Amino acid sequence: MSTPGKVAAVQILGKSHLRSGQPCQDYATGRRRGSVAAVALADGAGSRAHSEVGARASVLATLRFVLGDFEGMYAAIRSDPESVKGAISSKLRDVLAREASKLGQPIDQLASTLLFASVCAGRFVAGHLGDGAIVLDKREAPLSVLSHPDNGEYANSTFFTTDHGAAGRLRLYSGQMEAGGLALMSDGAAEALYHRETRLPAPAIRQLMDWHQRLERRKMEDVLAQNLGGAMCKSTDDLSLALICTS
Repeated sequence: MSTPGKVAAVQILGKSHLRSGQPCQDYATGRRRGSVAAVALADGAGSRAHSEVGARASVLATLRFVLGDFEGMYAAIRSDPESVKGAISSKLRDVLAREASKLGQPIDQLASTLLFASVCAGRFVAGHLGDGAIVLDKREAPLSVLSHPDNGEYANSTFFTTDHGAAGRLRLYSGQMEAGGLALMSDGAAEALYHRETRLPAPAIRQLMDWHQRLERRKMEDVLAQNLGGAMCKSTDDLSLALICTS
């Protein structure tokens, strides 16, 4: 059995929410199971009352899904991606409906974006709904953007897990990756790590990935928190960042 990849993820309370006393509406984490590693993050909709609950529930449900059958998901993305989109969206809607029922709230109050990636045996799968970005770092090649932000008619609008058309907006990816990794970021983190004008990733991502290759998870997450919460931070919004690499 191959060694699972390395994961690291953080979320940082934004300056605007710090001032207002609101909770962090981003959530990001990673898990490993057998030879498979996965990360996911979600950015809760700022206008929804319980989006932080939805973000956490969406991330944890997605990790359970992608860690459950990497081989099946990798094959299905290539042969029948619509079935995977439907399965993920249906699973998320069921989980969010249960959480909404506990709160006595309509499901749309738990809206969030969603980004995830998983690696196993020199291959990856990834998915993206909404804004934020996913950057691919193949060590022998320049950084590239695997998935760009998906905004609506206006720059500050996007698409969420609770939307009825969520399955149609979910983008799926798969490919080979013997060495390297992926960086997933919310729109807050993307203000520092993704150049909207050029649609290119910031070179700083390569440095973060280099550190990620060398450092154990707890230390790496400290590094991410220090950088996102310090000089790298260009946003007053919450910020989240998740890294996954082969090892």
